[in-house]
Amino acid sequence: MRHAFEHACRRCAGVFSPALELSQFSVLTAACPHCGYSHGYDNRDGKILNLLREKQGRSDEPLTPAAPEAPALPAVSVQQEQTPGENFAADDAPYNSTIETTAIDRTEYPLQVEERSSHPVSEWRLKLPGIRQVVLVASTLMTLFITGLVVMQAIPVADEEAKAQLAQLKNREADVVLDRNGQELNRLGVSDSTKAVLADYPRWQIDILLFAEDKNFFRHHGVEYSAILRAVVNNALRLRYAQGASTITQQLARIMLQNRQKRILRKLSEIRLARALESTLSKPKILELYMNHVYLGHGNYSFASAARFYYDKTPQELNFNEFLSIVALIPSPERYSPLRNGRRLAGRMQALYERMRGAGMKVPDMQAYEGGMASVTAQAERFSTETAFGSKSRLALWPAQYARDFLTQRKILGGEHQNSARVYTTIDATLQARAEELLAKHIQKARQNFQSVIRSSDQKEIRLKKKLQNAVLDSGLLLDLGGLPVAREADGGLQAALIAMSPRTGEILAMVGGESFQSKNQLNRTVQMRRQTGSAIKPFIYAKALSQHLIHAATLVDDTPYVVGSGSKAWAPENINGGFEGPMPVRDALAKSRNIPAIRVGRLVGRDGITELFSDFFFQNENALSERFSYDETVAIGTISLSPLEMARAFSVFLNNGFLNDPLLITRVESAEKSADMRKTHIDQLGLYPASKDRLLSQAESQLMLSLLKSSGKKSGAGVNAIVGKTGTSSESRDLWFVGGGKEIVVAVWFGYDDMRYAIPGATGSALAAKLAGDFLRPDFKPADFKLQPGMVRLRVCPLTGRTASETCPHARSEIFLSGVVPEGECLHGISDEQSDFMAVMGESQFR
Repeated sequence: MRHAFEHACRRCAGVFSPALELSQFSVLTAACPHCGYSHGYDNRDGKILNLLREKQGRSDEPLTPAAPEAPALPAVSVQQEQTPGENFAADDAPYNSTIETTAIDRTEYPLQVEERSSHPVSEWRLKLPGIRQVVLVASTLMTLFITGLVVMQAIPVADEEAKAQLAQLKNREADVVLDRNGQELNRLGVSDSTKAVLADYPRWQIDILLFAEDKNFFRHHGVEYSAILRAVVNNALRLRYAQGASTITQQLARIMLQNRQKRILRKLSEIRLARALESTLSKPKILELYMNHVYLGHGNYSFASAARFYYDKTPQELNFNEFLSIVALIPSPERYSPLRNGRRLAGRMQALYERMRGAGMKVPDMQAYEGGMASVTAQAERFSTETAFGSKSRLALWPAQYARDFLTQRKILGGEHQNSARVYTTIDATLQARAEELLAKHIQKARQNFQSVIRSSDQKEIRLKKKLQNAVLDSGLLLDLGGLPVAREADGGLQAALIAMSPRTGEILAMVGGESFQSKNQLNRTVQMRRQTGSAIKPFIYAKALSQHLIHAATLVDDTPYVVGSGSKAWAPENINGGFEGPMPVRDALAKSRNIPAIRVGRLVGRDGITELFSDFFFQNENALSERFSYDETVAIGTISLSPLEMARAFSVFLNNGFLNDPLLITRVESAEKSADMRKTHIDQLGLYPASKDRLLSQAESQLMLSLLKSSGKKSGAGVNAIVGKTGTSSESRDLWFVGGGKEIVVAVWFGYDDMRYAIPGATGSALAAKLAGDFLRPDFKPADFKLQPGMVRLRVCPLTGRTASETCPHARSEIFLSGVVPEGECLHGISDEQSDFMAVMGESQFR
């Protein structure tokens, strides 16, 4: 005999009717149709049958079975009474709305009330009666303990306590972000423009909020003690915090106390303050304060702010579904974020909607409700990194927002409350302002000078794949969407990113994640995006070969046709200009950014050496190495994807005598509640993992690389004397790079499109990225120090033969070497039969 009754899911709060075979006296199970969570029901002694009979008032009659396809509760009378909003008529803040609202039923389904006192428990606990007894004893003791404390709270509290907290709430400032010298960069927080008076909200909106959060708001005096005791017992039975019982007044008190920990003492502090608030403020004022300070996700601290952020509307302009979605965020704004977890939010909204219908509220019919979900589900197409701070014009919003998000995730700042904190960063305000201004100018100039194209033969494919963009932002924009040879104009949207740091300390000096920080452009491309590096990776390949003494600066490497792989997987890489120049010294091969020599040197280093290189410089964590690195000969020419921050950090090794530093953005956090010295916490602030090795190159090796990189920097197009650096241009000019710097700074610059199918034909790293880097570095540039270190020698060499130069060699030039790793032999220039001898020498090259 199968029976059904209504039950609220413990996980998603969705109401469903589990059809159970109550004639079986055992532990029964049923899964929630909304979220799949499995519930257990203890019917070993026929308890559920007895409860149902009692609630129907027919305990002496057999219970009528429910049909499996249409289970339902017996009709329950609905007591008609005032809606919560009607109480405003007797208070001091009447509604402006004329919308009528059907009365909300204050009674609950009888079975549900009983269920909370004998809630289904997990099967494993039912099989362990000893543990169950302990839990019941513990819950009883806890109930007595809390009851005593609550009674103690009945002592009158001074109104001064509430007034002091209200003054603090009113005067609370936004978080202040400061640069390395204590100069204010900007403020992030709630402004008066994101607040509203209660009369701005239609009556039906208030009814929805009170139904979801506090049905008895106008009846209690700030606290519902019965609900607290019920929650205590429920939580004790579950051996965890599973149910709360906070009224809106208590939630406002929690916001004021800025403490989200689920502990008894915190709850008692809330109770005390809630009672004080009730004795100080009117009900409408409490509700207004709550709606102006409750956290609703993505940096929104009020209903007005959330309405503007999620739907670009005022509260009055919101439709039923839109306002319901905002109310549904209250328990956990990040968990139910429409930008990140749209399906989860829809499930919670559905549960609330069904409860409202069941309670007799005036709501849209099912067809209208489902149709109204379009604007809610559309939020999933937005960037998941968007916040409410997107339209501000203040300086350094990229690093400021990154710092705030990081501190919130680490619970150093309270994400759901406006802790008035001072966040000290490593940013240099002068460099940051310069970077933001120059990046915007260079992007505009690039859009005028270069036409972007997208390669695809199917316009429908373009539209569909474009929707995938948001889905891959957090994983680094790594989708390879490919292309076919039909060119179409792009829609603008060329982007760039710049990050600068101190090579000596790892401190971030400037961070610009895109053209402008706006609501739809908050992807921080310096840290949240990974793109193919192109030739910008070559210095690391050469550095590894030099450190293994496989090559020296004068070693001749062939720039001749070369095939990677075999059979159907064979591929013949080319240089950017399509030609070949034959054997050339390592210095020239790097300076000219020749692809074939780099691949040959990479092959000389070998699989193990290349893997070790990327482990040391980029992926110090084993999981990151296995997930993001796969050996292939083409990694030597930049087919691997990295972020600008990763490139800048790795390049700093050359400017820091071979040492690798962990990047640092936040130095100190101060607030009224706490102070934290972030330098001493050893927390990985930028998500790159602490370096497993401090030193990656010897001092002599790093100095030798500086010498080589001065040559490549001179040819980079940066236009800065003595700069060390390297440009990079990925396949079909999709990604344009420059990485380099001087004595006190290293900078990484990237140009490209978020959608990897878009390319910039004719553009190179030299034409765009290096030009921006040069303009940024030039005003106060200091060249890197270079000194001939112990273990280094300077010799005259012949660049045509790779040998030491004879006294009469007309091509001789000075070159630097590691001691013991020098050319063998002397060139034959200047003797008789010179041409014949020269050809003989060239034939001996091991790289031929």
